[in-house]
Amino acid sequence: TVQPDHYGIVYKNLMASIGHVLGDVVTEEIGKGWSDAVLSLAKIMHTREEELYKMAEARRGGWRGVKDFKLAKKREVSKACMEFTFEPVDGAGPIDFTTGQFLTLHLEGATPRHYTVVNKPGEAFLQCCIKKIDKGHVSNAMHDLEIGTVIK
Repeated sequence: TVQPDHYGIVYKNLMASIGHVLGDVVTEEIGKGWSDAVLSLAKIMHTREEELYKMAEARRGGWRGVKDFKLAKKREVSKACMEFTFEPVDGAGPIDFTTGQFLTLHLEGATPRHYTVVNKPGEAFLQCCIKKIDKGHVSNAMHDLEIGTVIK
């Protein structure tokens, strides 16, 4: 999740890069123009992100941030691919979402992974398919996950 304080870090580095690339061409006026543009863009992006977070939270079964789900079912789709069914631990459902959205799985010791939701909106669960990758830390851990395990 992008946090408001991240924009300051991006701003500082972007302005330094602009100064480095453009060099002596950056007058006070040009620098202020770039600064105003970057800050305006950051405000637009932050405002839109907040709208999207609120929209996701307000949907039926929606939430904001990270949520606990229980692995309810695994189904082998092919030799290397497994379908996972996750139910919210708090029992909230059905879950509405926009077709094409993804869910993010957080496993300890791994970078979060994003998977497309494959079930239809309005179900009391979320499903995704994960292909087992040779030496893939997360895909192997997911394929070995026990039914009932709680995951974020």
